[in-house]
Amino acid sequence: MLFLIGSIIASTAIMIIFRTLENFKIPLFQAIVLNYFAASILGFLLVPVSFNFQQIINSQWFWFAAVIGFMLIVMFYIIGTSTQKAGVTPTTVASKMSVIIPISFSIFYYAENVTVLKIFAILVALLAVVFSSLKKRDNTLNYKYIILPFILFFGAGFLDTLVKIAQQEYLTQSSTALFSAVTFSFAAFFGLCITIIRKEKILTFFYRKTLLMGSLLGVANFFSMYLVIIALSSGIFESSVVFGLNNTGIVALSVVSAIIFFREKLAIINWLGLLLTFISIVMLTFIG
Repeated sequence: MLFLIGSIIASTAIMIIFRTLENFKIPLFQAIVLNYFAASILGFLLVPVSFNFQQIINSQWFWFAAVIGFMLIVMFYIIGTSTQKAGVTPTTVASKMSVIIPISFSIFYYAENVTVLKIFAILVALLAVVFSSLKKRDNTLNYKYIILPFILFFGAGFLDTLVKIAQQEYLTQSSTALFSAVTFSFAAFFGLCITIIRKEKILTFFYRKTLLMGSLLGVANFFSMYLVIIALSSGIFESSVVFGLNNTGIVALSVVSAIIFFREKLAIINWLGLLLTFISIVMLTFIG
């Protein structure tokens, strides 16, 4: 349970850092690329066993790490584009609702226990996500770009499903940190390739604020993935419950953090969503 709570806190920290980047006018792309380098370095430092690069290449999870690393960069790009073109609300809802894909996969592929109470709890959690994400300031949807939230929904869901498969089939407790480090190394590599293609100025990556916030983002990003994999491996909860608790926990803590740190005001429907997140968390914990 502590690992899951840690993952929720780390994921919420990512949201807070992103908001801070905007406030301090730190370039998002540079911070994202630096974050993957920082996450990769931290991962290699935390590997509990000795390893060599030949061992990494020959590992069964190597190509999972490569695909996930590539998708991390792609999903960040789609989130940014969808937010600008389709709107904040549909982008947020699509990214949060994508959790239904790994939940469904875990239930059907790994034959996890299905009860009426579990289905009801998951539906409450999904409804909580929608209610918590709706914003008054973003009540319009640009239908010209409606495809972007759909791509995000399936892409983010597929990404979480790949993480679940890698955890279930190939990872052990001792290899989780190495897998996370290699995954973020691939993300950093692809980010570097995009930097070259976009002809970004290298010096912009070495501004003090950018280095600091990119590194903090990397620490939070690493632990958000590493700890959720540990939580999935712990066996305390079924995977479908872990994904549900993780998602609703992030939503609840993100909303509370926005109120405390950014003095964000909530509409009645957002308060209802927050109430439903706590109800779903209690239900999912009880089920687990």
